[in-house]
Amino acid sequence: MFKQIITLLMLFSCLSFVSAQKYDLVLDADAVIEQGIAANDAGKYEEALSLFQSVNENDPQYTNALYEQAYTFFNNESYEDCLKICEKGLAMKSNPNKHDYYNLMIIVLDELGKSEKAIELANSAIKEFPNYYLLYYNKALTLFEVGRSQEAFETA
Repeated sequence: MFKQIITLLMLFSCLSFVSAQKYDLVLDADAVIEQGIAANDAGKYEEALSLFQSVNENDPQYTNALYEQAYTFFNNESYEDCLKICEKGLAMKSNPNKHDYYNLMIIVLDELGKSEKAIELANSAIKEFPNYYLLYYNKALTLFEVGRSQEAFETA
């Protein structure tokens, strides 16, 4: 019996070691995200992206890191990469920040000259998040920019 217990303990310790080697977990995702935000604010986009990408997908802060990664791509004018990250964030089932991803996508689509697509996305996002004012604000900005002033005033 003693040998079986020792064998089981050794097996579990080996499995723990193997799983620890398999995943590079960030122990303090909040701190890493804050460092990434500071790097982004300083225009150090590659450093910021590297920090945000180091947050493990199983970490509760992953959706925040992913959003900050999208925002960094936006700041670096890598709009297509920003949209890809936003789509990834929107596809996640447990994402409490979906409204932020929608909002950023609306801004990026407008920036790319895809105003009608931005307005359509804003309409569907507003249906899902009717209390998130930035969706209305950015929809109104886009409407105003394409010469639909009356609709913009009605939206805002």
